[in-house]
This record gives sequence, structure tokens and C-alpha cells, in this order.
Amino acid sequence: MRKIAGIDYSLTSPAICIWKSTNDRLFDFDSCDLYYLENSQRWKSTTATSHGILNLHPEEYPKWNTEEERHDLLSAFYKRLTSDDAKERLEAARAWAIWEGSTSKLYSDPSLIERFGEDEFAEAFARIECHYFINGGWFSPEDQLLQNIDIIREIPAVIVQGRYDVVCPVVSAWDLHKAWPEAEFCIIQDAGHSMTEPGIRSKLLDSTDTFAEL
Repeated sequence: MRKIAGIDYSLTSPAICIWKSTNDRLFDFDSCDLYYLENSQRWKSTTATSHGILNLHPEEYPKWNTEEERHDLLSAFYKRLTSDDAKERLEAARAWAIWEGSTSKLYSDPSLIERFGEDEFAEAFARIECHYFINGGWFSPEDQLLQNIDIIREIPAVIVQGRYDVVCPVVSAWDLHKAWPEAEFCIIQDAGHSMTEPGIRSKLLDSTDTFAEL
């Protein structure tokens, strides 16, 4: 989500842009942080098991949802995350946050999963993300960023994407690359979603150093 906001900001205040597409094309806004938002329901629901995250992480699937809710998992989460029942909110929040923590790296990181599962963090994290997802972010139309890429086309930019990112799949970064071929496009072959993946972190730091010399 931070990356979507960063690109959106650069459209109104053009500047150097480093975009790590591995964090949030909305879980649908259709370009990385974009993909997460625009395709949230089919990516996180069982209606797209042929290519969805559930094929890779079925053990993280929430146990509380009904058969009907499985076809609209995002709405099921939203209902619980906005409930007046604190216990129900926390249960849903921990399910959401632990799910993302479990899928954020190429190799599972127990310490990351533990942190994501902490009550205070989980509730804030899940409620903020779900709010944006259920409302389609703040874009109209949903592909607003891609449609307006000409505004920032000439500024220095790097798109960094983890090859095995199952949260925001590589196709989202590819869509952005096709719309913005002037930007350097870098796929980190041994990385998942998190910007703390060694290869992603190194590329981000190297790019920052390069831009500092411009």
C-alpha cells in the first residue's frame, strides 16, 4: 500500500521514484500494489484456486468462514474487522495478519509471523488494509495510476519485484513495466513479497545510492 501511495504522490509531485512492487498492488488496485486491490477478491478467495494464493498456503485459510463466505472472503473479513465484538475483530485480524506474515517471504520467517500475530499490530494492520481493499483504494478509475503514467514517465525510476511474491504477483510489476518501459525493471529471482528479503533490500539500497548521485 505504501508503494501505491508513493506512485500516486509522484503523479502530483514528480520526483525520483523507487517502487518495490512486491508490497501491495492492492490483494486489487491491476499493476503491483495495484494488483492487490483490483484483484483482491479473486486472489484471496477460493473462486480462483487455479492461480490463487490458497494453492500455495492452504493451511493458512481462515477456519471461521462459512461456505457462502468462501466466495467473498474480503467481505467476510470486513464484516468481522468492523464488528462491535472485540473478540471477533481480533480473531479476524490475527487470521488476516498471520496469513500475510506467512506468505511474505520466500522462506517462512517464524519471527515475522509472530510479530504479525501480536494483537495490537494485527488489528491495526488488518483493519487498515481491509478498509482500502473493500473501498478499492482511493482511485477512480481503478487503473488511474497506469492511465496517468505519462506524468512521471521521464523521472528516474526503478521497479523492484520478487519473483516468488504470492501477495502481489509478478504480473502486476510486469503490467507497470509495459506501461512504463523507461523505468528500470528488476526481478529479484530468490525473493518473495517482503522488502526485507536480502535481494530486494540490496537492490533498493543500491538504487537509493545511485539516485543520490544524480
